[in-house]
Amino acid sequence: MARITIEEKKIEAVVERAVQRALRELLIDSDKGLEIRSAFVKRLKKSAAEKKQGRIRTFEEVVSSL
Repeated sequence: MARITIEEKKIEAVVERAVQRALRELLIDSDKGLEIRSAFVKRLKKSAAEKKQGRIRTFEEVVSSL
């Protein structure tokens, strides 16, 4: 069985923390700081209005109509 030194364990811990931090940054908010385009805002407002009017169908409704 290979023996791991205390220094190797410390290095492993540092690398593990760095990888975890990098993954967390990528997965938490991948588009943080990006500009929201006006076309997206328009689509979002249209979708919200359609939902309010009851014109949005559920996934199940869409699937059953196929």
